[in-house]
Amino acid sequence: MMIATFNPQWGEKFTLQLHCPQVALVRFCVKDFDSTSANDFVGEFTLPVMSIRPGYSHIRLNTGYGHVTDESASIFARIGIEWT
Repeated sequence: MMIATFNPQWGEKFTLQLHCPQVALVRFCVKDFDSTSANDFVGEFTLPVMSIRPGYSHIRLNTGYGHVTDESASIFARIGIEWT
């Protein structure tokens, strides 16, 4: 997403092949886009694949060293999971 906004929408879908989902993790890493310098880290969130529940979630991002330091760093995500 490269449009300047505080409410970006990606509309991305990902397909992952997991051989051992019991120990797999999913990490959301959010960075801003800078055309003249390196992209800046905004925040991240990691969770076990087996704890994912489908639906909408408001996810607070960890902004440094595993703890939330900025209450405004969050994403609202629709997450789906399909096992085959």
